[in-house]
Amino acid sequence: MRTATVIGAGAAGSIHARLLAERGYTVCIYDADAGHAEKLAARVQGTATQSPLHEADITVVAVPTAHHYQYIRLLLDEGRTVVSEKPLCLYPEQAVEVAGTSGGRLYIAESQGHGADQVAQREQVRGGYHGDEVQWRVAAMSPYKSQAWSYDLYQGGGAFLEGGVHVATVARMLFGKAVNWQGMFRCFAGGSGPDTGQLAIEYEDGDMLTLQIAWGTAGCWSGACEPLPNVAGLVGSVRCAPWWPGDNHAAMWDALLPAIEAGTQPLVTADDAAGAVADVWRCYRAGGYGYAQYVEPGRE
Repeated sequence: MRTATVIGAGAAGSIHARLLAERGYTVCIYDADAGHAEKLAARVQGTATQSPLHEADITVVAVPTAHHYQYIRLLLDEGRTVVSEKPLCLYPEQAVEVAGTSGGRLYIAESQGHGADQVAQREQVRGGYHGDEVQWRVAAMSPYKSQAWSYDLYQGGGAFLEGGVHVATVARMLFGKAVNWQGMFRCFAGGSGPDTGQLAIEYEDGDMLTLQIAWGTAGCWSGACEPLPNVAGLVGSVRCAPWWPGDNHAAMWDALLPAIEAGTQPLVTADDAAGAVADVWRCYRAGGYGYAQYVEPGRE
């Protein structure tokens, strides 16, 4: 019987636990709140555990981003197979470190589905389709009102790090190294980090990722207005949209599990994920926001 441990019984952990159970895995749940772990375990007909090192074929890290590093390092040092929710870690230095850690195997829960289409697009990019000024949508991400990510960066990660790094990771896979970063951000009135604005990342062959996120305006969070759509787009390279309808989490596991079971790397790698974290942070800095401006003293 194949087994999986899911660390974190929140929204992301619940999705992964359900999808793994549907794919024949016996699922064990760990959460700092034992009651939450027991409730999720009951929903997926699994068990709860008091240890994040519970023995399993796969361990999924689905806790808030600021806590990814400690769990991923612990598990990799134990030689485990780890699947990390995005973003890989809160800071670029942490992400690069865990991406290069030997001992275990690290996979990224990041747009692994629709692999054949993504491979075809990457081949188009590498075949020379650049600079044609065609703009296409990567994703129209649904506006969130359930979690104010950037009220406390330590507990969340900031809207662009949490939402933007997902698209930036796929762009890294498609386009390779980034060479230029721009950002224009606006802070939420009662918070410490940028929720609203846009960023742009240019890659070495002239391709560009643009991302606009409209979380956290004062009117939105007070209930006076609805949040605006959050739009991501790419300029150049490929003439078809690399975003497909359906359950992308399910598609991710359908593509990721065969790679894990065969011991091979997926299309989107840990290096792609680490590079994307660095890219988003460079955009923050280009827009005038650095670590120290919205991380509480002593937490970094």
